[in-house]
Amino acid sequence: MTSSLIKLLVSSVVLFAVACNSSGDNGIDCASNAIGKDSLVRVHKEQQRFFIQEQQVTHENLRPVIAKISACLKNHEWKEKWSLSVFSDKKLAGYKDEPNIIPFHNNDEWSKGYLAEFDASSHILTLNPVVKPETIEVSP
Repeated sequence: MTSSLIKLLVSSVVLFAVACNSSGDNGIDCASNAIGKDSLVRVHKEQQRFFIQEQQVTHENLRPVIAKISACLKNHEWKEKWSLSVFSDKKLAGYKDEPNIIPFHNNDEWSKGYLAEFDASSHILTLNPVVKPETIEVSP
């Protein structure tokens, strides 16, 4: 009986270790939780991009979010490959050529609502990337 219990305990520990260290969705889930359900709009896994919604952004208030995401992805295949796009409204959060986004090009609503973008490979945060780009290097 003790031998069976030890085998079960060892199996559980091994499965837990594999799950925690895998390059699966654990890092993405961690990053999503770090962003917060009120801000996260979607994760585009193919392009390794997080879309979030915030009313106002500065490099000071984005720096902690970037640091948390970086920490979550430090052992993940997305490490230094991910991007973050910040929009003022959830309905605007998407790529400019997506069918549901195209209507928001009228009156430049999409471009004005695109508040910031971060590229983990270059560590560059761009505020107002379409209207009036301002770049800042951010070390996570």
